[in-house]
Amino acid sequence: MVQELGDLKVSEAADTLYRVYKESSGLPFLQAEAAMALGKIRATDYVPQLARDLSDLNLSPNGSQAQAQEIKAFGLVQALASMKDARGYESVFFASVGWYGPQRKVKETAREMLKIMVDDPTDSLLAILKKQTAAEKISAVLQAEVDSKAAEARKALVAKAALAAAVSIVPSDILDSTRWATLRKAALAVLISVQDHSAEAASLLREEYKAAERARDDSETLTLLSVAGINGTADSIAFLVELVEDFNNRAGSPGLLTNFDVEQLRTILRAFQTAKSAAARPVLLQAQFAGYTPAVVKDIKAALAALPQ
Repeated sequence: MVQELGDLKVSEAADTLYRVYKESSGLPFLQAEAAMALGKIRATDYVPQLARDLSDLNLSPNGSQAQAQEIKAFGLVQALASMKDARGYESVFFASVGWYGPQRKVKETAREMLKIMVDDPTDSLLAILKKQTAAEKISAVLQAEVDSKAAEARKALVAKAALAAAVSIVPSDILDSTRWATLRKAALAVLISVQDHSAEAASLLREEYKAAERARDDSETLTLLSVAGINGTADSIAFLVELVEDFNNRAGSPGLLTNFDVEQLRTILRAFQTAKSAAARPVLLQAQFAGYTPAVVKDIKAALAALPQ
């Protein structure tokens, strides 16, 4: 009967369905069906109550009741997703990263529902992100935003918030360092995808350079240098110029310039060309006579030739 009322979208039955949901606590399948029926009829008056119940379930399993909790959680995820109400988004998100096992597919279903629940979950995800201190949770926030239908500029907001969180952390061990580095690179990928040109991102790239150095992650370093070229703001170019000045100062002294320094320099040359910035010309004019190998000087001259006067 509960299923039929939901399938027929009998909106007048909302109060009755909610009463069934509340009064069948010992019958998890009936509770789940009642919740899903409420979702089908878009009984949005009950979103706060259902979201609160799902949030409670997300916290931890309750011993022998864990299976019943998962059944009920599955129904609540479906219900809140069907209502397409932003007030239920946070509880569905935390279900997607919760304690649930694979058998009932609560987490998997929640992740899929997040993609269609609201078109632009940016505000909800930013609010969630501000309260997180674990790389895995922030990575899940970023992925949910990437999977959404939000505009590119909105996705950039979440990417920059995730990157800001990631560069402010000093990892506790190697595993933790790897998690944060993975998050930083995921945020970079979003900034590349949306072609972000904000001053905020430029400032974050400076901080990320230090974090990548600490993590000894060469691939991250090279990627962020490329992103600085895509960003192309005055601050990004100034950051790259400062790096080249340091390489120039060390280029004439044997042993002070490493192979990776040269690799960074070549990446920066390409970044300058991407940015099409005349502000890079003075430091490159100096670089021609800094003591680099002929092959590197050739690359420097090619970059100079490609830049506007």
